Amino acid sequence: MKFVLAPAFVHFADARRYVKGAIMLVLSRKEDQSIVIGGEIVVSVVDIGRGRVQLGVTAPPHMTVHREEIHRRIQEERRLAVPPRAHASVPTGCVATA
Repeated sequence: MKFVLAPAFVHFADARRYVKGAIMLVLSRKEDQSIVIGGEIVVSVVDIGRGRVQLGVTAPPHMTVHREEIHRRIQEERRLAVPPRAHASVPTGCVATA
């Protein structure tokens, strides 16, 4: 895999994959190595073994960090908790007009 880091952009040839319609930058890291995202988030490889990789994430306190499945569950719970817009502000028996 070859990629060149420059101040304003990242160029990568064989290190790209398409996931859910977006381009994913694929990097190789060894244990105790890290990547930095946006100058504020550091993702470190803590341990490698037995078919899994342990990652450590350091982020500012105002950012939330969740595993993907937890993030999806939170998003679904929020979606279900908010009533549809058409019904949220119109009391029962009233007709909304524009």
